[in-house]
Amino acid sequence: MKIVAHLVEFELKKIILILLLIAFAFGANAQISAERLAINRMEKGKWLKAEHGLYKSLKKDSLNPEARYGLSKLYFSLAYPNFNIDSAYHYVQSALAAYAGLSLRQRDRLKRFPLDSSFLIDQRKKIDSAAFERAKKMNTEKSYIDFIAQFELASQREAAIELRNEIAFVDALKINTSGSFLAYLTKYPTSSRTHEARQRYEKLLYEEKTKDGKLNSYEEFIREYPETFHRKEVEKNIFEITTAAGTHLSLTKFLKKYPRSGFYGKMAKNMLYHIEKESDVGNRYAFKSDSIEMISKLEKGYLIPILKTGKFGFMTEQGKEILSPRFAGIHESYLCGAIKTDYLITSEGIVGRSGKLIMRGKVEQLEELGFGFLKLKVPGCWIVIHKSGYTIKDACPEDAKVISGQYLAIKKNKKWGLFAFNGRQLLPYQYEEIEALDRIIVLSKTRKKILVTVDQIANLANRVPLNESGVYDEIRQLATDQYLVRNGTLEGVLNSSLAFVVPLERHSVGQSPYGFVIEKNKKYRVNDVSQELRGKEFDNLNFYGDWIGLKESGNASLYQGREKKFLRKQLDSLWFENQVAFTLRNDSLKVYFNSGRSLDFESKVSVKFIKSQDSTNYFYVPEKNKNSVYAVAGGAKLFSVDFENLDYLGRGFFLIGKGEKKGLVDESGKILLPIEYTAIVYTGPGIVSLLKDKKFGLFNMISRKLIKPSFERNVIVYDEDRLLAFKDGYYGFMNWDAKSLSKFEFEEVQLWNDSIAMVKSNFQWSLYEINVRKTVMSKIKDFHLIGHQGDEKVVVIHRENFYGVLSNTRGEIIPASYTDIINLGTAEEPLYFAEKHVEEAGIYVIIYFDRDGKILRKQAFEEDEYGKIYCDEN
Repeated sequence: MKIVAHLVEFELKKIILILLLIAFAFGANAQISAERLAINRMEKGKWLKAEHGLYKSLKKDSLNPEARYGLSKLYFSLAYPNFNIDSAYHYVQSALAAYAGLSLRQRDRLKRFPLDSSFLIDQRKKIDSAAFERAKKMNTEKSYIDFIAQFELASQREAAIELRNEIAFVDALKINTSGSFLAYLTKYPTSSRTHEARQRYEKLLYEEKTKDGKLNSYEEFIREYPETFHRKEVEKNIFEITTAAGTHLSLTKFLKKYPRSGFYGKMAKNMLYHIEKESDVGNRYAFKSDSIEMISKLEKGYLIPILKTGKFGFMTEQGKEILSPRFAGIHESYLCGAIKTDYLITSEGIVGRSGKLIMRGKVEQLEELGFGFLKLKVPGCWIVIHKSGYTIKDACPEDAKVISGQYLAIKKNKKWGLFAFNGRQLLPYQYEEIEALDRIIVLSKTRKKILVTVDQIANLANRVPLNESGVYDEIRQLATDQYLVRNGTLEGVLNSSLAFVVPLERHSVGQSPYGFVIEKNKKYRVNDVSQELRGKEFDNLNFYGDWIGLKESGNASLYQGREKKFLRKQLDSLWFENQVAFTLRNDSLKVYFNSGRSLDFESKVSVKFIKSQDSTNYFYVPEKNKNSVYAVAGGAKLFSVDFENLDYLGRGFFLIGKGEKKGLVDESGKILLPIEYTAIVYTGPGIVSLLKDKKFGLFNMISRKLIKPSFERNVIVYDEDRLLAFKDGYYGFMNWDAKSLSKFEFEEVQLWNDSIAMVKSNFQWSLYEINVRKTVMSKIKDFHLIGHQGDEKVVVIHRENFYGVLSNTRGEIIPASYTDIINLGTAEEPLYFAEKHVEEAGIYVIIYFDRDGKILRKQAFEEDEYGKIYCDEN
């Protein structure tokens, strides 16, 4: 029984122990697993109970990390009705903070939850990722800003910053104003899009600030934003607007205002240089650079081609090599030298004298337009290029020309447009023709003439609209600053400012020495002569020098325009001839002269004007069996002589005649040669040739010396003291006293100098010294003139089988020892290409001589190479 009792007691104690253990275990679980219970409830979807339990635990212990962790998991559960990433993040962050404040023993206890920092950090990372995905899904600048601000420890932070910057950039692009990009740059200065944003900002700012295209806007912009990306474009527009007029003034103004303008300053100087070359300006080359200084020096004189080792180069007329041989070919016309152009056509292309390549490539055709522009035909196309190297950028124009010395008219697709010299297009291709009348530009369109001024064209570059109201059927220049315009039956006169000088009306406008003559309803008026005639209408007006013939109500009047007075009224007739006014009234003929003098004659008198070589200066009238000669200039009576016809020879000498015979008198009426010659012919200053009985003589009207007619041909004046006469089939020399100075033995004679003549005998020429009657050089087969400057004549002579050069003042320049001599220079400044052919060796030795016979260059060529440099046009 005791055993049983002990067993029962043991079992009861065991049961009690088990119950105590169960009760202990249950109590412990009830204290730490309220949070676990809440998590279990979350897993079962019991969201409200879980929420209630967690908040209850948190209320008991506000720093409870398990409860905060549980709330983080609760708010991060997608099925939870109050799912909230921000709340989940808040509680996990607070859990981490609470956890950080726990002791090691408390942290060990939490491991049984289980909970430690890795759980919390893992939870935070999940929330970070979800928050980042949320921001990406919203994909707005604010969503990324909020993420970056709230989730400071997220690994996606840098990505969020990039995405924030990108979406902000896209937003700025959508707005697309300078302000939107400036705001972006201010907010995100380190963005990867900063450079592009700055470019877009400056581009939009540039466009906004300069949208009116005005010069002032560009100048203000560059002052305000000197470091802009668009500086070059701004400078280009300032340059093109400022210099659009293409004048010396516009270019110098630009260079003075922008002395450091770089590329465009250089371009302006090049334009100015070529404009100054063709313009009458006082301050020439004021802005000449070192390169232009060099070019201007190189452009003086002419060039000669040279050849070395198969390559062409060029030297000056002084023999200085300025372009060393480098060209495989040159224009064929250059072989004959005297190249005066400031450009050269070579196998490389168009090259300046400095060697600078203006345009590379083959040139098929070239036309100079002036002011530095060339029109070039290249394979398949025309182009317009400036000699400084810039091209008018318009593909393949059909034609081009300079207008008014300021603009380029270019034709394309059968229509003309207008460009500034700087390349800026001013007018589109829409005109049938573009022409200039001084400072007026005429634009032809649909058979109408649109008139604009050169200044209006220049202002187009500054966005000043063109006034095309001046449209006419026809325009014609009357005089400087006067242009007749016509529209249908309406006529008027404009000045160069397109203001009307004569209004457009139904009348006809003519021009006179005293302004405009206006005809309306068959009546004429002129308002610019005098107050006396202003507003008066006449049946007819006739202007002649200073005289005006007026016809009114059938009566004619003579009016003196210079003195503004009537000379004679109520005339039966009025006419003008040879600077003389004739007025007839009743039986009185009154003749008026330009001097103001007048003469009275009977009405039946016949006035005859005397023929002369230039103008009519004399007339004569019959008076008492003689004819009286008067001077037109003053009306003075010169002389009375009996003659049938009269001609004026000049210098106060008159040729008189009766029947077939001729004589000579001076302006006093003195007989110099009696009327007995078959012919008297004026042959030179004060000299007449005489013919009588088929023999020739000569008379000097000034010295009164006479060579009586006794020779077979005209006597020729050789020089002041010597004559050439022809007798027995040959020429010989004699003086004015008819004394022989040589034998009559020359077939032909030409003047050489004061002492020596070039004479021909037996088919050969010689130099003959007249005074000593001696030949000083003979056996000249022929010769040809190189130049004739003042008293000097230079010839290439062919003597025996060789050639040389002679001057009539300097003697032998190059001895006659060459097989050929060609002048590659000019008549004023010759340069001789002298050749010696060594036939046995097949070699040509070439020597270049200057005008004085000084050797400039020597070369030897093989026959095939010599053919490349030889000019065969001489």
